[in-house]
Amino acid sequence: MRSKWEASQNLCARLLSKLIACIIAGSAEFQEREIGGAWLPRRVRRGDLFVTEDYVRAHLAERISIETLAELVELSPFHFSRVFKQATGMTPLQFVTRERMLQAQQLIRETSRNLIEIALEVGYTSPSHFAQVFRQTVGMAPTQFRNAL
Repeated sequence: MRSKWEASQNLCARLLSKLIACIIAGSAEFQEREIGGAWLPRRVRRGDLFVTEDYVRAHLAERISIETLAELVELSPFHFSRVFKQATGMTPLQFVTRERMLQAQQLIRETSRNLIEIALEVGYTSPSHFAQVFRQTVGMAPTQFRNAL
């Protein structure tokens, strides 16, 4: 039964990514841009949020700021946060946390590495903070998650 739950969780994550891609592809969201003293809309490019998703996944162990993500797509942090939330239904911080927890779950399932190493690899310098966020996100402590496998 647990393997069905894990498979459905992985399927949901993949479907959510595809849904985000579809939303972005059909998105008509605009960013305001000052040109010659007047505010003009600039359409957000399709690949902008893909770039940020890829960056987050490649840099999970590092500190990821909204400013850094906004710079990647040449938006202000405010506009980036707004457009990201409209396109994905979650804030950039929620997305980073979700990606970190998905990676942590995968590492716990597929390796026998110690939980402190896993916490560091997914960007948490404090094991207690990692355990707290894991418990809030997954519904059980990392140790319980490992023991349930």
